Amino acid sequence: MRVDLPAYIPLTASGKQVAAAPPARRFPRSASCFRFNRGGRRGAAARVSGDYRPVAMYVYSTDGDPVGFVFETNIYDLKGVPLGRIVGCRVHRFDGTYVGEWFRDMVVRRPQGRPRLIPPAPMPPRRPPMPASYRLRAVVDYGYQDAFPSLREGA
Repeated sequence: MRVDLPAYIPLTASGKQVAAAPPARRFPRSASCFRFNRGGRRGAAARVSGDYRPVAMYVYSTDGDPVGFVFETNIYDLKGVPLGRIVGCRVHRFDGTYVGEWFRDMVVRRPQGRPRLIPPAPMPPRRPPMPASYRLRAVVDYGYQDAFPSLREGA
């Protein structure tokens, strides 16, 4: 149902004209767009031509190699072993110890980081292994030290 707005909108008590929000525009979906399944038992998946393939949010080392993935707020290595969790921009092990900061899909040690202990959290179950990305991420040296190996030490 389409509602046509009048050409003239009367002035309010303050003398300003009320601007109505334009009606929402719906763009047609193309057949080539991806549909994402968020959450669920199998995690995120992209539907491509009828079949579902896993979609990972990878965690990268400062060298550009994929070293793990994120599911919900938990960080796993590529074998599916839970290593830690992201709380805001901080990364902690499940025992509550501070590891580093979450920065541009990496776990790094930043001098601006404010380490603190948080209460321990139960370790989630293992996830199915995620295949490594077939190409390296572009490497940009931000000057931060990689903290992902110290996340593995607590596993």
